[in-house]
Amino acid sequence: MSQVKKERGDSPKMSTLDILTKSVGGQIDPARFEAVLSETVRRNPKVRVIRANNSLFIIHNDGQGNVDVIMETADKPKELVDSLKQFGQGMKAAKFKSLRFEVANPDIIRAIKMGGFEPKLSGVGGQQMSAVVEL
Repeated sequence: MSQVKKERGDSPKMSTLDILTKSVGGQIDPARFEAVLSETVRRNPKVRVIRANNSLFIIHNDGQGNVDVIMETADKPKELVDSLKQFGQGMKAAKFKSLRFEVANPDIIRAIKMGGFEPKLSGVGGQQMSAVVEL
């Protein structure tokens, strides 16, 4: 029986491409997304990708202690809460002050709250909303 490396969650560790494939759900080409993301990180020191379990947190550092966050995830709900918690704790340890998520799915707000954070919401009227987490 082969062993698959696991992180904190229950699911096996997926490749970055597998996470993006599941996360984008056929809306865009995940291989192209991965290539563009890799090139962006290489060229722009303000953009980084942080991984927790099977979630990728793409951050843009504004240089003032605040980051904009795009999350791509293949985590199950319980693991997503753990991923958000790990990410938030890591960002706090790195002395960041706030995280701003652009969110289309209200379940993500619930997961952020279950991760121990109190997001401040704005732009809640349509499909997209901003959730700012103070660290």
